[in-house]
Amino acid sequence: MPLLVVAWIAGIGFGRTETDKADLRLETEGRAAAAVFIRSVREADRRAGQLASSRELQQALATRDRAAVEKLVRPGEVVYAGNTRFVGESTSPAVHRSVRVSIDKTPLGAVTVDVPLNDAVLADLRAAARVDRTDRLALVQDRRTIAGAPPGISEAPVDRTADVTLGANDYRTFGLHLVGPPANVSLVASTPRSGIGGGADNGTLWTLLALALTLVTVGALGYAAAPMLARRDRSLPVPGGTRDERAVTLVGDALASTHNPDRLLPVILHATMEATGAARGRVLQDGRVTAEEGRAGEGRALRLVLDDDESVGEITLEIWPASGGFDARTRTLAKSLAAQAAIALENARLHSIVQRQAITDELTELANRRRFTETLDTEVRRAERFGEPLGLVFADLDDFKRINDRHGHQVGDQVLRAFADCLRKRVRMIDVAARLGGEEFAVLLVETDFAGAHALAESLRDAAAGLEVPVAGGDPITITASFGVASYPEARTPEELLAAADAGLYRAKREGKNRVRSDLAPA
Repeated sequence: MPLLVVAWIAGIGFGRTETDKADLRLETEGRAAAAVFIRSVREADRRAGQLASSRELQQALATRDRAAVEKLVRPGEVVYAGNTRFVGESTSPAVHRSVRVSIDKTPLGAVTVDVPLNDAVLADLRAAARVDRTDRLALVQDRRTIAGAPPGISEAPVDRTADVTLGANDYRTFGLHLVGPPANVSLVASTPRSGIGGGADNGTLWTLLALALTLVTVGALGYAAAPMLARRDRSLPVPGGTRDERAVTLVGDALASTHNPDRLLPVILHATMEATGAARGRVLQDGRVTAEEGRAGEGRALRLVLDDDESVGEITLEIWPASGGFDARTRTLAKSLAAQAAIALENARLHSIVQRQAITDELTELANRRRFTETLDTEVRRAERFGEPLGLVFADLDDFKRINDRHGHQVGDQVLRAFADCLRKRVRMIDVAARLGGEEFAVLLVETDFAGAHALAESLRDAAAGLEVPVAGGDPITITASFGVASYPEARTPEELLAAADAGLYRAKREGKNRVRSDLAPA
């Protein structure tokens, strides 16, 4: 009966963890695809701003030189003279990013750059996010599916996982906002509910059948040996319940700790040793011992593979019996616990991926704008409470548009990564280096006054000027960057710090670039 109870609970646990696994996969895919789409929107913003500030476009629009304007725009870009479309065709459905065009504050028209909302874009998102072949993506606008499948998935809620029934089919979904009003675009990742847990159900069925046959055999043999087993049980009491009961409890504790893989491994080791009565055990990751417990055991170790993912290496669990060797029942129990532990580890790894993607810029692997903003608010409150300084540096690569236009976005991305490496090498572990978007970066310097922030900015300026980014078939690219500096308590709120650093950066650009400037005087 204890074995049947363990199998029944394991079946329920497998079903639950399979759903959790699907939820994490959908959230990972959804956030990864959303990040790619949002980058496209930001690129459209940047492109629209570049066109609107281009002297060539301004002059051509002022003189209504259609041919000159046509040479400057790309497909998906529209130029308006006044309120009338002048050059280009608008895409529908699409997210439109518009910037007004003016000369000396005299309005001339506007530039609009479109980010299409169609199946082709969805296919690109699917490839970039490495969506599982069983999962689907859909773009939703104003509660209507405009690309992807299934069509009725537009009713799925956003910012959480949910079950959605469409006709005779059930789906597990994860939705999230991409663009707010007036576009109101959302992305929904979904997977058929029927595909979740099927393998676990079959595995549980075969486990139950095997256990039933084992019980029949053991029952026939045990009937004759009942008196001897009863005496042995009385002479060797087990405190706190049977071994199988403790195994179920301990594994449940392990599965509840899935958010940190490193802390989970010692829990798995302890649970397995308690369940099997092992004298010694250890966990190895690529041959390196990461957790160990117990004294020297006797006999041959039982080796169980917990994970063989290439990103983390092979993780194995080894346990030694107190004497002799493990019996068949104990070996079966140990393998069952290892299978559940493997699921817990995979869930923990997926959870870590989702958390990292939520706060990390994918291109440079620096902090993203969201994490930077949250940290800025926290550090300003801390600086105010303890009376400590706080430094802020804004950085912007000079003439970055020329690099993209001349060498292409791939080389531009190499330049951004190279500059990000400069930041990483020159900031402390307690500081936060972030990419805010495009070629804009920021560094938040904890317990650093104005002079310290200014000195770091000068160091970064020198480092950027000394960079050489290799280009295939050509000379290396050299760059410069401009910097704005601000500090607390000279600026007392997050908004004042951001505004001061931005004003300093604007001043550095206005005065000729490749310099460090600030509009604040240190107290």
